[in-house]
Amino acid sequence: MKILHWETLSFRSSSILKLFKHHLPTGGEIEEHRHDFHEIFWILSGEAEHEVNGERSRLRHGDLVWIRPHDRHRVTGASRQPLQFYNLAFPAEIIGELTARYEEFRYYFGSDNRQPIMIPLSESLFEWLDRGAAGLRNNPESRLALDRFLMNLVGELSTMLANPYRRCPAWLQEAAAELERQPEHLKLGSRALAVLAGRTPEHVARELRRFAGVTPSEAVNRARADYAARLLSGSDLTITQIAYQCGFGSLSGFFPAFRRFYGETPLEYRRTHRIFANICFPDANGSRRY
Repeated sequence: MKILHWETLSFRSSSILKLFKHHLPTGGEIEEHRHDFHEIFWILSGEAEHEVNGERSRLRHGDLVWIRPHDRHRVTGASRQPLQFYNLAFPAEIIGELTARYEEFRYYFGSDNRQPIMIPLSESLFEWLDRGAAGLRNNPESRLALDRFLMNLVGELSTMLANPYRRCPAWLQEAAAELERQPEHLKLGSRALAVLAGRTPEHVARELRRFAGVTPSEAVNRARADYAARLLSGSDLTITQIAYQCGFGSLSGFFPAFRRFYGETPLEYRRTHRIFANICFPDANGSRRY
């Protein structure tokens, strides 16, 4: 496997960052590699199959991924339309310094989770990111420009993750709140928000992507994961029971969805967040279950 080193990247040696725009045809590939620096990349157009640390996912327009030095990944063009994406690379010590001052950076660049963070951007945040990249292109030697870009990005993303619907129309915000209040609607799957909002699924999908940067399926999976987290910490239901109560048809669908939003397995989350004194509960046979 190829290992990329910061010192061997092109551009002037005085540059504090490297910003590349990649073009890949269908089936074109950036082979598996890792590197000794951090990078952020985001999809401009087309679709990609992204394999990172042995797990594959599909990336589309507006998806942003944070790659850490120890991550192994490859990118493959996966649609008829050519894949285009920006890649921003910078030395590892920059994140070390920012993380020492700002705890929020640990969520995005920390090494605790097996998989790096992937976030679908709203259209407004995607446009902001595009403008920010243009500013970096004009200042490749400015540590101030890079720090400002990273701090603003983390601040915007933290706000978006805390309330992904804050910029949505009032009717969509209310539908999302109703989904949290009435989790039985989670079993409707991607139709849940459309049913609660009284709008067509197509209209809901357009507005979600425009204002929150997510698809209806992603929005419902986040709501399912949030509901599961509450049940894991505050109930004695088994993990299998929780999966089905949250609308997942199987554990194989529940586990990756929960890990994506919480960075750990349901069992790991239960062990560290249970609000009861007992860590696990005995069943009718006296066995202990989580």
